[in-house]
Amino acid sequence: MYLIFILTIIIYMFLHSFLAHNKVKEYIYRNLIKERYYRIFFISYATLFLIPIAYLYFIANKTVYFETNIFLSALGIILIIFSIYIFYISFKNYDFKEFLGLDRINSEHKIHYQLNTGSINKYVRHPLYSASYPLMTGIFLLSPDNYILAGCIIISIYLPIGIIFEEQKLIEEYGEKYKDYMKNVPMLIPLLVSHIKK
Repeated sequence: MYLIFILTIIIYMFLHSFLAHNKVKEYIYRNLIKERYYRIFFISYATLFLIPIAYLYFIANKTVYFETNIFLSALGIILIIFSIYIFYISFKNYDFKEFLGLDRINSEHKIHYQLNTGSINKYVRHPLYSASYPLMTGIFLLSPDNYILAGCIIISIYLPIGIIFEEQKLIEEYGEKYKDYMKNVPMLIPLLVSHIKK
């Protein structure tokens, strides 16, 4: 069961990047799904695939590494709340209909979006990924078992790899504008001090 759980997470992460690759998307546009429906398909897959992962976790016989206490639980809750707050700020910087792909449904042509470098994106290029690390730490402090740890390790390794693939697409779309953005804004850890000095 443990290996199946790990393999399921790895497959989920692989498909997440694979289905987001431009060449894969172009093939799917031509043969399976129209471009205007693809984002909805992608979000649906990413959400529904979490169900078997959650099922495997809840039916598993877990190994608990240490007994949590009030201090660790409080720290875990603080990290989770902090992460949720970063998620909230990040999503405020985007159009929710755009994120879900609802704005594409009635458009026969590809929509070209502006590069969003405002709000929290002035400090870090991938705030959602940045917030994932304290979120995972908080969850592990609340449930310090082997399944949670395996998931956290896999996701922690995947995120930088996923960012590399994502930024290749962004460079293709925005060119020098995104390269300049990469030079001035860090990937995951915001350099608040240097930004203030500027």
